[in-house]
Amino acid sequence: MGLKRICLSNEYLSSLDNDNVEIICKINDFDEIDHIVSNSNIIKTKKGKEIELDCIIYCTGYDVHGHDTKMDIYGNKGINYKDLMMKSGVKTYLGIMTHSYPNLFGLLGPNTGLGHNSIIVMIEAQCNWILQCIEKMMLNNWKEIDIKKDVQQKWNVKLQKQLKRMVWDDKERSWYKSEKGDIDTLYGWTTLYYMWETWKPNFNQFIVKLP
Repeated sequence: MGLKRICLSNEYLSSLDNDNVEIICKINDFDEIDHIVSNSNIIKTKKGKEIELDCIIYCTGYDVHGHDTKMDIYGNKGINYKDLMMKSGVKTYLGIMTHSYPNLFGLLGPNTGLGHNSIIVMIEAQCNWILQCIEKMMLNNWKEIDIKKDVQQKWNVKLQKQLKRMVWDDKERSWYKSEKGDIDTLYGWTTLYYMWETWKPNFNQFIVKLP
């Protein structure tokens, strides 16, 4: 069961078979949404069907491995962040910072997802760590900080080694595993351990640039 995203309801799947429910998706021979008709609440499908809706809710979907690959963010080496993620695989430090992208902090980044606890704990821990970084920069008049490459690499090696021990590492069936063979979605330890990891930044692990 741990290999897939868990559905916590015993009514959701059966509700898809209700008379007032229609599934429109890009799988197999199903139809898919093409566009929203201008100035209306009507969607039009690829097969030309028009469906009038009471409301339209936009969701990010389930591209669980597509971390920040929908945005164009360039680091100090001129490399687009999404190109780096696609080419080299998802590698960050604490799921918050990425080497060569100074001052770029993220919440709920790679390897900070959970399958066993509240994600709010992770967000609060990340905010605590980020705010301490920003405060340090302001007090010392630093222009930018960047996590060192070797620090990031060591954290990822340690993390992947830990994740190899987990049920999520199954090569054939795991929803959490990327095409490159790594688990870049879930955290490998407890939330308490993550709180300890993010309790206080070690500024010796950063490359600091002055004005």
